[in-house]
Order: sequence, then C-alpha cells, then structure tokens
Amino acid sequence: MATGGGANNLTWLSCIASATGIPIDRPADGDFGAAFGAARLAMMADGAHMSDVCHKPDIATTVLPDAGLAERLHLARERWQQIYRLLRG
Repeated sequence: MATGGGANNLTWLSCIASATGIPIDRPADGDFGAAFGAARLAMMADGAHMSDVCHKPDIATTVLPDAGLAERLHLARERWQQIYRLLRG
C-alpha cells in the first residue's frame, strides 16, 4: 500500500510495482501515513482493541506491474552492476 507524498505519483508507483512485480494499492483517503500508524499503535498500547483501530482502507486504485517497464529496469540494473564491477575491480 502506498502512503505519503509518493503515493500521488503514479509514474513512481509504476516503477516500484514493475521493479518488484507487486501490485501497489492507493487508498481512497490520505490518512494512512506513518504518523497515523504510530497513533494507532499508541491506541492499542493504551488498551484499544485491534479490530477497533486497524482496518483496511478503501482502495482508490491499484497500480499493476508493467512487464515492458520491468524489463527495461532490469536491463538498466544489469548495466549498473557491470559498471560497478569494473570500477571495483
């Protein structure tokens, strides 16, 4: 699930989904960042029941991996690894 400012950049999410091969959900509401998660953990530490605090948000969109982009990213990574090996050696 994408949260934070990067969740608004579909190009970035497409790169991440394609590089990892994992679809990325974007929540319909924006209240799912790190601070909100920390507040939920604090509520549970204070005795709140998990089912009252943690629930799956409504999903606005799901960004799917792009096979063509995944191949281009893979080739770019291989080139950088070759350069690294040459410079390290």
